[in-house]
Amino acid sequence: MEPFRGTARYEIVRELGAGGMGVVYEAIDREKDGRRVALKVLQRHDAESMVRLKREFRSLADVRHPNLVTIYELSAEGEAFFFTLELVDGIDFLSWVRPGLSAQVEAPTAKLDKTMTSGGTGQADLGRLHEAFGQLVGGVAFLHEQGRLHRDLKPSNVLVTREGRVVILDFGLVLELGGVESISEAQGNAIVGSVAYMAPEQVGGSGGVSPAADWYAVGVMLFQSLTGRLPFDGAAVHILNAKETRPAPAPRDLDAAVPEDLNALCVGLLKREPAERPNGADLLSRFGATPPVAVAHKIRTDFVGRQAELQTLRDALEASGRGETRCVRLTGASGIGKSALVRRFVEDVDGVVLQGRCYERESVPFKALDSVMDA
Repeated sequence: MEPFRGTARYEIVRELGAGGMGVVYEAIDREKDGRRVALKVLQRHDAESMVRLKREFRSLADVRHPNLVTIYELSAEGEAFFFTLELVDGIDFLSWVRPGLSAQVEAPTAKLDKTMTSGGTGQADLGRLHEAFGQLVGGVAFLHEQGRLHRDLKPSNVLVTREGRVVILDFGLVLELGGVESISEAQGNAIVGSVAYMAPEQVGGSGGVSPAADWYAVGVMLFQSLTGRLPFDGAAVHILNAKETRPAPAPRDLDAAVPEDLNALCVGLLKREPAERPNGADLLSRFGATPPVAVAHKIRTDFVGRQAELQTLRDALEASGRGETRCVRLTGASGIGKSALVRRFVEDVDGVVLQGRCYERESVPFKALDSVMDA
């Protein structure tokens, strides 16, 4: 594919990096008074890559947190499909907390013939580690409270600015809790994640993972920060087998100088059984942070009232089943319960439900129907 040359709005400054799905550039936004942004452009134009890029944007479009990268706009211009995001000037997490040891960069999709080693130099700066790790925990916990899993947490996907702000980025494998997997995942043809950091339950490639999988990856990052090594290394297939069959070593097995509290925390995060790992609330408490307020989609309550509105929707569905065309427009003040009403109605629908929404900061063809077609 030819290098991206920019658009009338975005002037490309330099390439920042490339992954399996896209290339990231530093760019100047001419419409925003020369603001510098990161611009992620799709490399492959197959269906799965297109859906993943849009999912990455849409999953974070309305999410704001100081430890999560800010997403700006999604655009399609000619053959180019890209979105812009906050330009983070920083170094990878491991280089920050363990000066002298750089993060190993690994493609997000597992390659079973790849060999991974993790030796290095440098000592952990425990002051930096405690502060940065607390921010990392805060960002991941907030992401989970928004109903999303990262699924590819690793040092190269977590940057730390000169001021010490931790920023989680690269959400190419993000998945909504209980959401739809990618095409290859749904068909059982993909192991999703980076081998060295993925949890044992991710190895099956079923996509049936929980927030505990992200916490396992955080545990690998902690282990690497404390020891300079990965808990398992070697050929990828051997790493995957080891994670499923034997416990990870304790950091103090490699370095007796590791503080006992951090050693115990790491051992807990690397438990093979997801239910045995600390959860977000445990970790936030450990680092003196307040758990984020749960968002509405995380709260289950009995649906009360709205029977007339529900019956209107049911009548429209029955009419459509007789071959009649029906379009229902649901209106009401913000917060009155429109989304809850639709969710309740959909629960009783026997059939395939395609749903989507328009995002203000999108410029794509057929915007009103694009996310419906993806579904």
